[in-house]
Amino acid sequence: MRGQKTNEKMFKPKTHAHTEDIKKFCETFPEFRKVSSNVTKHVTIMGEISRQVALRKLLDVSEREQELACNNDHATAYRRVVEMLQNPIFAKEDVLRQALLYILRYEKQNKLPEILQLLTLRENYSGAELGLPAQMLCYAGSDQRKLDLFGTRGLLQRTKKAMSRQLKGVENIYTQHTPLLFEILDGLLTCRLKETEFPFILGAPFKERPVDVFVIIMGGATYEEAACVAELNRQNPVTRIVLGGTCVLNSRQFLQNLASIK
Repeated sequence: MRGQKTNEKMFKPKTHAHTEDIKKFCETFPEFRKVSSNVTKHVTIMGEISRQVALRKLLDVSEREQELACNNDHATAYRRVVEMLQNPIFAKEDVLRQALLYILRYEKQNKLPEILQLLTLRENYSGAELGLPAQMLCYAGSDQRKLDLFGTRGLLQRTKKAMSRQLKGVENIYTQHTPLLFEILDGLLTCRLKETEFPFILGAPFKERPVDVFVIIMGGATYEEAACVAELNRQNPVTRIVLGGTCVLNSRQFLQNLASIK
């Protein structure tokens, strides 16, 4: 009898507690539905991003762009850009972006006619798009730039970059590139900016680390530049760097702006 009563006590349903749980769930159900809806939205977005990355081979595209921007190997760069231009699996906008980057990076190799011919053979570019490589050189070619965009003008600079890559290695092949803005701000924070390249409007050059820095980029700032400023703010808590610009710029917007230049 004692064992039977014990079993009855153990398995007797806790009606009151169960009811309270249901009541609490009903009270929080709207919040549960809201959270569930947000999770569903995030999963849907991530699913679409994953689909686009696979469809457009964006990991391969990104690796090619990073290697093209960061390495100084023309033979390999030309071979890989030709492979991409001849491969129909890559989206036209990704191919065009790669071609423009190559033309800008290796301008002195005079491969513009060959690149234009390969773009024409793809048969899906408009006349305006085929005019972008020449437009790019007129707008941002080496004769138009005062600063060393790719770090290739001086032998010492090239040697330092090559040795740094060999010693440190590459943690992530998709984030090898560092924007020129990083070098400018690093020079500012360490008081190493050249006065000839960055003259003062008022006053004399200062010898102390600045406390507040405002960077305004006419034409737009990129996401990579925003990430660069965020990292510098993290590394230098005594200095506040604020980044602004006419817009947040991506490659599609940049090409539209480039095409509109007369």
